[in-house]
Amino acid sequence: MEKYTRVIILILTLVLLFLAAPATSEVIRIVPGPLDGCKIMTPWGDYIAVQQGSTIWVGTEAEYERARISSILGNMGMKEVQLEGISGPNVHAIISTNQPSMPVGGVQLYQIESQILFGVGPSKKLHRPPKPADTEYVSVTWLQSKKAAITPRLYDLEEKKSLKPFKTEMIGGLHNSEFMVARAAATHKVGLIFAHNKSTPGYLQLASLSQAHYKSIMDSVQESQRLKTPVYKTQVADLAALHELDSSIPAELDSSIPIKDEIDYDKLPNKGCPMKTNSKGKKVSDRQLDGIYVGMSESEVLNRFGPPTHCTPQDDGSIWYWWKRSSGKGGESMVDFDPRGIVMSTGGDAD
Repeated sequence: MEKYTRVIILILTLVLLFLAAPATSEVIRIVPGPLDGCKIMTPWGDYIAVQQGSTIWVGTEAEYERARISSILGNMGMKEVQLEGISGPNVHAIISTNQPSMPVGGVQLYQIESQILFGVGPSKKLHRPPKPADTEYVSVTWLQSKKAAITPRLYDLEEKKSLKPFKTEMIGGLHNSEFMVARAAATHKVGLIFAHNKSTPGYLQLASLSQAHYKSIMDSVQESQRLKTPVYKTQVADLAALHELDSSIPAELDSSIPIKDEIDYDKLPNKGCPMKTNSKGKKVSDRQLDGIYVGMSESEVLNRFGPPTHCTPQDDGSIWYWWKRSSGKGGESMVDFDPRGIVMSTGGDAD
């Protein structure tokens, strides 16, 4: 009874609104709609009206769904943004709001992160030169809202010394610059400078490179605890190495936190896909893909779509799973899972 009363109130409210508007020859229909609300059908488009507490929300279904997803992402500490090279009606770029971002000359930088690359040696293939003793490689990564030549620098505020990267590259939309930093300087206060053309540079100050790396590890640990997934042994090893540099950083995690080895995708059956695939699997519509959001588990997606047609493991440990599309011109739809089997993003057609 309460449901029908709410629908009647919505209809009466909308009727009064339209009666107050100038009369026209255009026909406007109001019928029961989704979410116990009303659907308003006009010659220029369809809208829905949904009661939210003491107010009534009016807009398109797509606008309501986007607002709903934004609220869910906000509660998870994430948001949807525009990223370089990522676009399309069913492509969603999701980032964490827990990591720094900044504008640099009309370009927005997101998820700026720095890590000390412990246990990494020189590599001609990776354009990583030999490093002197008592020196570590340091990686600075970020995402960009659009294509632009961003020049990063590290500035040691204690030694008043500026460092240039020995390489800068982009892999899968992730920009990466690597530096060589003396181990003794890893605990110094540093500034990250990002420059672009003749624009005002972006500046991010860090307590130290060691503390920035420690924060990155603990953010990942907290997320693993929230999702009830194990922490990888490489993170534990990094924590011990950070403690050697900075005694204020604990040498190990709490013993109650589960730890496991990294996934070796080369040793997995099914061409590197942890889950079973089916080349003749069912097709997925754009509407179904829009119903997948960041934070969903692998099992939730499989229950909706069934086995994927194939997968493409990525260098960062994530895996792209592909399903055939049932709408538009065909092609494929993609869901990107992180190594723990948690949805990171969704995408459009594969070339």
